Amino acid sequence: MVDDHEGIRDVIRQVLADMHHQVFAECGDGHQALELIRSHKPDLVVLDLALPELDGLEVARQARRDGFTGRFLVLTAQMQPHVLRRLHELRIEGVISKLAGIRVWREGLQAVLSGKPYRCDHISQAMTAILTNPDCPSRILSDREIEILGHIGHALSNQEIGHRLHISPHTVQATRIKLLHKLNLPDTPNLVKFAQEQGYAAFPLSTRSVRNSPAPPDGPARHE
Repeated sequence: MVDDHEGIRDVIRQVLADMHHQVFAECGDGHQALELIRSHKPDLVVLDLALPELDGLEVARQARRDGFTGRFLVLTAQMQPHVLRRLHELRIEGVISKLAGIRVWREGLQAVLSGKPYRCDHISQAMTAILTNPDCPSRILSDREIEILGHIGHALSNQEIGHRLHISPHTVQATRIKLLHKLNLPDTPNLVKFAQEQGYAAFPLSTRSVRNSPAPPDGPARHE
């Protein structure tokens, strides 16, 4: 179970216990989540998206790349179009709004643990609208462009973004120009405003650093 809010973890732990499932490890940041997933290969990872250091989308992407075959259930307050599009592309088995309530959380957990996909009504409607809208910005931007746009939304310079993402400032500048063209915006201040208003700057900033600390002795949730 991966969430940086202990209160959320307490509730999910109790819901799973009531369903006769055991949470055998918890953490609150993305790097540690990846270490636990790689070490323990759990049946289910209950995953928040807005995590420190490495966001939940990147945790899921890297875990899938590494061959993780367990299931993800995402609990999120994020409803931005690019977030929902990436959840769809990553084939995340369950997506539930944090505002949906415990009954829906329990329903989603049961479905995903049974091998069935699950979207709460609010998420399902929003995702359908986004995926069928040809004018949605998230459909015309690449993953790299979205990543850089998020950093631009924090008003960082090309040098700062390049340092964080381990790319050259020239690459950042070229992407900035592409974004202005694709989004039909006149200048960087408007690009910053767009990123903030559309939620592209909502997640913690990426650092792309690699932590070498050993994995803890426990791991995320397993079905018993």
